[in-house]
Amino acid sequence: MSYTEVPFGGQTPKGPDALPWDADRQVVVPQVDFAISGYIDRLDLSETRDRARVIDYKSGKLPSDDGALRGGRELQRCLYAFAVRALLGRDIAIDAALLFPKAETSRHLDDPQAVLGDLTVYLLAARDNLRGGRALIGPDNGGDYDDFAFALPANAANSYVRRKSAAVAAALGDAATVWDAA
Repeated sequence: MSYTEVPFGGQTPKGPDALPWDADRQVVVPQVDFAISGYIDRLDLSETRDRARVIDYKSGKLPSDDGALRGGRELQRCLYAFAVRALLGRDIAIDAALLFPKAETSRHLDDPQAVLGDLTVYLLAARDNLRGGRALIGPDNGGDYDDFAFALPANAANSYVRRKSAAVAAALGDAATVWDAA
């Protein structure tokens, strides 16, 4: 069975089609206790509902690196996988993929379980920083897609973020290592 724009974590369904789960049910990342919500671009389920493929469609160009987390830029398909496990059971086998229609190719996580484990470690470190009042800038702050760029100095992406990066990495500790994750 295939589904598109599948809501989870309290998001409103975008159409009348049947869903594989209760969209209002809360989704929490295990161990971290972060509640997540969103829409899975595409979800394919086996007839026995013991295998799932989550697909995150990418409209941009194919990145040159093939890393699973790409320095924290490719978290979405991992969050989709967490949602599927939370809603359909921890024993479900998951294939998580990025699909690049323009390039006519896809990139699958080689070992989703290991990647989700690595991401959990990063999220735990991030949670500890947030609880400690350390919500600091990252390497993408000040860029074109930063909704909070207005709160940074002018031209932040070209100087301020670079100048502060060592101090930020030291303050964030293990949480900052996600920026180097493949």
